[in-house]
Amino acid sequence: MKLIVCDASPLIVIAKTGLIPVLNRMADEVIVPKTVHSEATIDLTLPGGEAIRAAIHLAHALQCPVLMDERRGRRAARRRGLTVIGSAGLLLQAKERGLIPALAPILERWRQSGYFLSATLVKEVLERAGEA
Repeated sequence: MKLIVCDASPLIVIAKTGLIPVLNRMADEVIVPKTVHSEATIDLTLPGGEAIRAAIHLAHALQCPVLMDERRGRRAARRRGLTVIGSAGLLLQAKERGLIPALAPILERWRQSGYFLSATLVKEVLERAGEA
């Protein structure tokens, strides 16, 4: 993909697990709105409605996908006609492109670091990746 706007939660978990190079290879340009940058670098405990709103508005203005995991943000983005990519979906695409060898160890590290991933989502993504 050419361009993607990134929300705070995916950016934080991707950075925590050393996957920024993978994110950079998945898109020609990764855009992080100012409020998302602030949330990702200052207060790692709050989901931040302003950051979600900023990511949606910027993605809408640029007519590009938004990388977002929060349910309410995803719904709001879809209502605006945006393509939404979740962190697990991004990993699936990265595996399909040969950028990572397996999803299971990464998803497990995310869960161990406190990042919420439903068992249903993990099962579905691992099945699609041929790892179930």
